[in-house]
Amino acid sequence: MDVLGQCAAYDELALIAGDIPIIEDAAEAHGAAYHEKPAGNFGTISTFSFHPNKPLTTGEGGAVLTDDPALAAKMRLIANHGMTPDRPYMHDVVGHNYRLPNLSAAIGLAQVERWDELLEKRRQVFAWYDAKLGDLLDTPEWGRRPLRGDNLYFGGSLESPWLYTLWHEQRDTIIAHLRSCGIDARAIWTPLVDLPVPEYQAGIRGDYPIARRIGYGAFWLPTSANMMESDVQFICEKVRATVS
Repeated sequence: MDVLGQCAAYDELALIAGDIPIIEDAAEAHGAAYHEKPAGNFGTISTFSFHPNKPLTTGEGGAVLTDDPALAAKMRLIANHGMTPDRPYMHDVVGHNYRLPNLSAAIGLAQVERWDELLEKRRQVFAWYDAKLGDLLDTPEWGRRPLRGDNLYFGGSLESPWLYTLWHEQRDTIIAHLRSCGIDARAIWTPLVDLPVPEYQAGIRGDYPIARRIGYGAFWLPTSANMMESDVQFICEKVRATVS
């Protein structure tokens, strides 16, 4: 829901949802905000990913957030094999092992202590890309994430610097060239309507031209808090060489 570091328009979504609970997928929105309220605060349940490509990682896995005590208790029960701490090996429901290992938690907590630093470094990487590709990306052949003002706010949303995202009709050619140069550029996800999942296919109601245009033209450039300006410069030079 909070796609590519951008929060959804939750005021409008709440009006549409009415009494239907909102589940906020904030997997890509670490550090994002909507009307100055951090991502993760807008759903009855909200989820975060700690995959290695996220600004904050534990190596893998994620977290579920809720203000509802009953939901929290149920999720803890399911995450711990369906057992409560006071009744070990007595399973009240069919559960799973979704517990976060101590080692993974230690990695995550160490990153929390550097949270502002990690976000600022990724924002710097975005700024380098913007500066070095700006004239190219302002041409009709290209598309990119909406540019923000100096305070990074746009339409009430504060952007999270997840992955630098571009669009071009010749995306696959560009990616192939970048990979031949040792650059791990990647295509964005395949549109849901083109996945061979029967439930998705059964729900198709149209041609979805916008989803397909994005799905077959958008791609990501490497983004990491560890990148140097020279890394971004090298990548941008190869992008320009591909389309020149």
